[in-house]
Amino acid sequence: MMDSIKQILETADNELSLEHVIVLLNAMNSPNFPEIENLVLAKSKQIRHELFGNKFKVMAPVEVSNHCASNCSFCDWRSSNKKMSRLRVGHEMVLEQVKYLNDKGINCIELVGGDDINFVKNDLPELIKKIDSEILVCTTALTKNQYQQLKDIGASGMVTWQETYYKELYDKLITGGPKKFGLTEDFKLARGGDGFRFRLESQERAAETGLQVGLGTMIGLNPDLNFEILSTIAHAKSLDKTTSQPMIVGMSAIGNVERIFPYIAALYLLACPRGKSWVFPNCRVSLPTQIKALTSAGYFTSTEVNIAPGGYTNPDNKKFQQFSHHFSTHEHCIKEFKKHGLEEEKS
Repeated sequence: MMDSIKQILETADNELSLEHVIVLLNAMNSPNFPEIENLVLAKSKQIRHELFGNKFKVMAPVEVSNHCASNCSFCDWRSSNKKMSRLRVGHEMVLEQVKYLNDKGINCIELVGGDDINFVKNDLPELIKKIDSEILVCTTALTKNQYQQLKDIGASGMVTWQETYYKELYDKLITGGPKKFGLTEDFKLARGGDGFRFRLESQERAAETGLQVGLGTMIGLNPDLNFEILSTIAHAKSLDKTTSQPMIVGMSAIGNVERIFPYIAALYLLACPRGKSWVFPNCRVSLPTQIKALTSAGYFTSTEVNIAPGGYTNPDNKKFQQFSHHFSTHEHCIKEFKKHGLEEEKS
């Protein structure tokens, strides 16, 4: 196996094929995986340096609402979870959160309201107009016209994870709401609609408007890891025909994926469209693992993240958050990144 791995990596100056990725994924089961991993990460680090030098870009999410109309069994914000405290913060509080982050030097802001349709329809457009930052939107999948409206008023990109590319698992885990059925132009549930396909095609619709797009699977949700990683890469390769902007290749994760996280980041960088893919390691893993993935393959990343609505300036809001995550201040993250030779690229 080592010979075939080395041969593949000799061709990695060009974008790897899905066939190559299959070999590298299967290598995780090899007794020689530690040696293989070192070779793959070294090659990925070389390519990363050629593409981005020692630069990285920081984004921070601002959660506006945890009122969710969808029902996903793996998420604490699911509509059927009556034990979850719900909160939708006002515009003044959102602007306070943005100022808190801007004051730290974070100027790429992700406005997050998920599947709160009222937020997406009424609040999101007004907030985009009020915020003087680079704005990504993280919402349920939208129509092309709805993305165009957000683009026209100042949004720069969208982030939508597929959760899983395996339709049977998607339909099993997601049982209601816009994520299950999709939306109509007037923000109504598309009764009888195919939410899986509507979500899968959302990046293409958004890219056609000129928005930057974020895509990816939730690593660890589907036991068939190979299928999910290959599907993510295939999705990115397909979108390359539609978008002229770099794609954000997300690394949302669930469960214990620390061991393989940097390796998956490296496969994404080596196989996704070369020069047009921002691999996005985040704080769903520990800071050392995040740094290893960032130095080896990542460019886009997050630092100080609070996933409760209003949580940056109101620590008591922790009860409203969606899931647990690793927390470090922005200043600490930047200090640790610098120790590894990385330098923040300002928006």
